[in-house]
Parts: sequence; C-alpha cells; structure tokens
Amino acid sequence: MQPPVIFLTGVEDQELLAECLHCGGDDFISKPFNHVILQARLKAWLRRVELAEKVAMDREAIENVIQKMRKDDRFDPFAMRLLMTPVDKTTGDLVLSARDEQGVQYVLLGDFTGHGLVAAVCGPLVSDIFHGMMPKGFTSRDILRNINEKIHTRLPVDMFLTASFIALDRAAGRMTVYNAGMHPLFVYRAGHGIWGPASRQMPLGIVREIAIEESEVVMEVREGDLVYLYSDGVYETQSPDGLFFGGDNLSRVLSGIATSQAPLESIQLELERFQGDANLRDDITLVELTV
Repeated sequence: MQPPVIFLTGVEDQELLAECLHCGGDDFISKPFNHVILQARLKAWLRRVELAEKVAMDREAIENVIQKMRKDDRFDPFAMRLLMTPVDKTTGDLVLSARDEQGVQYVLLGDFTGHGLVAAVCGPLVSDIFHGMMPKGFTSRDILRNINEKIHTRLPVDMFLTASFIALDRAAGRMTVYNAGMHPLFVYRAGHGIWGPASRQMPLGIVREIAIEESEVVMEVREGDLVYLYSDGVYETQSPDGLFFGGDNLSRVLSGIATSQAPLESIQLELERFQGDANLRDDITLVELTV
C-alpha cells in the first residue's frame, strides 16, 4: 500500500503549496498543527488508499473475467493477420471470424462506444449471436439484424456498435460488404489500392429495426488481393496540430505493409510518429485477409 504524502509546513504562499501537491503530495497541514487533527487526517487518507486499492483489485478481477469471456474457440483465423492494441487492459474493439460449409468467410470488425471495461463487456453478447447463428445457415442480413436488435434492447441507450461486416466468397470472386458507421475498408491489388464503400447504415443498436439490405455492396475480389479492416482509432489518430491520420496516410502505410508483408505492428509505429506521442488514445485494431 502506497502511503499518502502529507506536508507539514509553515509556508503560507498559496502557489508554493499548490506546487507541493503538483509534485506528488496528497495534502498539507499548516503549522502550528494539532496532533489529534493530524492523526484524523492520516487515518482518513489511509482509508482512501485502502478503498482505491480495493477498487483496483476488483477492476483487475473483472478485466480477467471479461478477457476470458472474450476468448472464443470458434474464432476462425483462416488467411488472416490481426493486430489489436487496446488503450486499457480490455478493449471495446471486436473481431469475429467464421466460415460456412461452402467456404465463405464471414468477418465482423466492431467498435463499441468508448473503450475499457464498459465497452469490452459488450463484446461477448455480439460474439455469442454471431457464432450461434453462423452454423445454422442464417444469412449475413439475419445476423446483423439480430445483433442490432439485441444491442438496442439489452444495452444502455448510449451504447452502440460501429461495424464492418464482410462475406468473402473466394471461389466466386466476390465480397459482400456491410458498413455500419465505419470508415471504408481497403483492398490492395497488384500495386494499387481500392477503397470499399462508405457507411450507408447508422451504427448498430441505435434503432430497433434497420434496413440492412440498403447498405449491402458487392465488390469483386481476385486471388492475391489483401483486404484490410480497421477501427476508427487508426483513421482518427490526431497529430499535435489536430489533423487526422486519414485516408492518404492509411493508404500509403497499408500499401507498404502489403508490398513487403511487413508486420502489422508497423502501423502502430506510424501512428505514434504521427501523433508525436507513444501513448495512443484509442484502441487500435487492424485485420488483414488474404483472398
């Protein structure tokens, strides 16, 4: 337990006293002081420290439970590379993948409101719907409608999910894309990049019923294409001047990764360099799929 730091001081200058607290002090008592008051203040601070430690231990226990709940043996990483870098121990970003009997691969990248515990606890709800419906032959539209309805009815009104959902049919050379509030996906093909459709659907969970078919876009894909899905923490990383990392930088970095098959972690270095700070402020998730 870290004991509180309390200054006993005869200094009366308010700015100096404020500087004491700024440098790591917890409190100060001006001289002359009363021993009874000093003991009472110390006991009060020790109670605060004990409470903070209990909250931290409870939080760690909850994080461990959530991390265990989010691990799913049904996840299919076929032809996939994945990078997930949360701001906290847990993340509000979500990546799900499964294949049906015909070999069509379904991938959902979702980003719940905010980050940390509150956002992370929502992930298992979506995962259970996705993996529960996939083996039963439900369509992409059915799955997305059910996810939307469950988020809307079971979670608080300020919790919703932006999502990119794709059905990748390699044999047929096509990819069906649903974009609900995400930035467009990126396809790298033979030396040039192709942006996917912009969002045509509001994030999932805001309204009870959605016309998901209106956001459906079919893209041609070819063997050897690389498909990239990413969370808004990638696109919206800001420079010291307040500029977004944006599409031009993202296209350049992803094209470089695709050309050299560099580790996905290289995008994190680019984001840190762009931000001018190694402490990223939002969860970072990047998915690469090989067609």
